Amino acid sequence: MFLNLLRNAADIGFFIFLANYMRRYMVHLHCTIKLWACGLLFGLAGIVSMQYPVIVSDGVIVDLRAVLVAMAALYGGTRGALLAVLLVAAGRYYLEGAGFIPGVGTVMTAALLGLLARWYEHRNNRRLSNLPLLGLGFLLALQMLPWMMMLPGHIFLKYLQDYALPVFILYPLTVLLFCHVMAGEFRVLSHPFLEITNLKNISTELQRYAGGSSRTAVAFAQIDNFKNLNHLYGYALGEQLLIQMYDRIRARFGEPLLVRYGMGEFVMCLKNLDNMSENLKCELKKIKQELMQPYRVHGMEINLTLTAGVAVGAAKKDAVETMLRQAETALHEARKKGQNHTIMYEPSMADKSVHFSQIQEALRSALARGEISLHLQPQFNTDTSRLRGFEALVRWNHPRLGPVSPADFIPIAEQNGTIIEIGEWVLRQACEIHLKELLPLFPESLMSVNISAVQLGDPDFAAGVVRILNETGLPPDRLELEITESGLMASVESAAETMSQLEKLGIRFALDDFGTGYSSLNYLQKFPIHLVKIDKSFIHDLNGRQSKSRMTESIINFVHMLNLPVVAEGLETDEQLTLLRDWRCDFVQGYLFSRPIPAGEAPAYVRSILNQPSTVVTP
Repeated sequence: MFLNLLRNAADIGFFIFLANYMRRYMVHLHCTIKLWACGLLFGLAGIVSMQYPVIVSDGVIVDLRAVLVAMAALYGGTRGALLAVLLVAAGRYYLEGAGFIPGVGTVMTAALLGLLARWYEHRNNRRLSNLPLLGLGFLLALQMLPWMMMLPGHIFLKYLQDYALPVFILYPLTVLLFCHVMAGEFRVLSHPFLEITNLKNISTELQRYAGGSSRTAVAFAQIDNFKNLNHLYGYALGEQLLIQMYDRIRARFGEPLLVRYGMGEFVMCLKNLDNMSENLKCELKKIKQELMQPYRVHGMEINLTLTAGVAVGAAKKDAVETMLRQAETALHEARKKGQNHTIMYEPSMADKSVHFSQIQEALRSALARGEISLHLQPQFNTDTSRLRGFEALVRWNHPRLGPVSPADFIPIAEQNGTIIEIGEWVLRQACEIHLKELLPLFPESLMSVNISAVQLGDPDFAAGVVRILNETGLPPDRLELEITESGLMASVESAAETMSQLEKLGIRFALDDFGTGYSSLNYLQKFPIHLVKIDKSFIHDLNGRQSKSRMTESIINFVHMLNLPVVAEGLETDEQLTLLRDWRCDFVQGYLFSRPIPAGEAPAYVRSILNQPSTVVTP
């Protein structure tokens, strides 16, 4: 009996190996498909298990299929359990015999027990420990007894005398082995921290977890550049990072509530803060420092940074949802400061949140109402002050809100998708005015248009640019598209392909805000970049900080070593211009030469430039 069941267990061991191998192909699948695939794997393993059974009597067999179905439910949820039960039941029907009904009843009960274990894990937001796993195996063996009682009395007694004890020993051990081996790889499919949920469910979880706590903190956090990590190294690495992060928090800080909201976003709740020995800011700092320690995944060392918003209050019945909204508002404020910032919610942020909502709502119809306009900022040769071309800048003047800064509405447009429509409008307007009004005066001038990461990630973007060029008639070599380093990082592979397609037409690309990212050299080598624009933060106080001057000069020299021209943004003083000339910076733009001018005034501005004897047109 033991030898036959051990052989059954060996077959399951091979299945574990196979499942772990298959997981690398399942990780990219949609969550629902993963669960069905999980049920398929476990169901097929159950059919294999029945091919090498322990025969109690003619038509009555004992094997480990109940364990497999329970695991299908634990890992694959209702879908996985349903498919596994159907497959195993079909296999048992094929074998026929007196044990068919008890056999099917056994796997159905096993599926229910597996779902109950899954529910327990999700309710408590943690995995089952060894003792509950042994208990699950014991219950799987125990539930077989009432089903076996449906058989003739002498068969049931034979089962009790010869087979019950081995089943009660091997079932718990198999469950324990199964969960420990699968936890490392395959089990991440059902890890509670990997399931993405919505804010309504998160609010319910918060109420259940922290309800009645006098002082509670809710943190809304995001892992900076998590999407890029998935693109560069694969989703399997991202999942392992999340699990390691989850384990760190629970090992270091007890059992706070952790719920995943987006690809790299999650919500954490700390309750009963009155008992803390230190204040909340210190506690959050400890958590952040712990989470930023290097991670070792797939043989690589990964460093992460976190941006978060935190709200504090009493977890009363009607206050939890408010705290969640406040934490999300604080996260928006932290994002504005850049990466790796943590901000506590303040009441003043409520007004900003209202302003954010107003902008978001008004932006949807701003184009249709004619509130969006185009401004052009000239670019000049640094040595000769000759005009190179213009950069197209979008402006929004709302009748009630007044002028809205691009720094405020562009991120919102990227979030709600209106940036696609606005970006297409800006590109079309810039091409039309350049062809009709500026090229007749400046045949060699360029028009630079800023491109959002959302636009560049749009699969129809390249075709849209080509369509606009064909409809407006602008030669492709008179157009320059500007993209930031962060924009390239948002969609590395698709960006490279799109840029390559457009470059073949003659369109130029400028890398904007150079120096503010962390992999600039990689971009200059990977993408078709024709010009580099130094971020204005490096120009602002050149004559005031020697270290800033050395850094700016080094950046210019570095770009020149790559045989690329350089544009310095934000030029405001003659002292800055003198330094840039000494460093052989190629082009400049800024208030020292000209503020952005309305597109309709650009032709008159160009004529005034042409009338200056010392100024001529250059490419």
